[in-house]
Amino acid sequence: MLAFPEINFVAVVVAAVAYFVLGWVWYSPEVFGKAWMKELKISAKDIKKEKMGICLLGTFLTEILAAVVLMAIIKGSFATTPFAGANVGLLAAIGFVAPATLASYLYEDRSVRLFCITVGYHTVALVTMGTILGGWR
Repeated sequence: MLAFPEINFVAVVVAAVAYFVLGWVWYSPEVFGKAWMKELKISAKDIKKEKMGICLLGTFLTEILAAVVLMAIIKGSFATTPFAGANVGLLAAIGFVAPATLASYLYEDRSVRLFCITVGYHTVALVTMGTILGGWR
């Protein structure tokens, strides 16, 4: 049974902020932003700036939820080191994010390149979050 009172919510917020900042960098034009937009066949002017606030808030809230659930899994698996937490994050990415994303992308006829950008981001982010959450005392 999950013991949510044992979850360190400061660690959860720090991990979620790390996920958020990583996304900011990952999807910047200097890293994968241009390739991501090219694969989606959109340009910077197609992104609705008036929706950006709600998108960023929604993104951060989903990252908080992901951090809470990852922390619960880490606690439940007794992963008590940064390395063990990183392993849990990697397993979550490989076992949940990659298959779910691939299934959607197959139906949506999305490219392998877009899959790699998207899953790569979530994999690095979950490993980062797992490292933070597994090592937080």
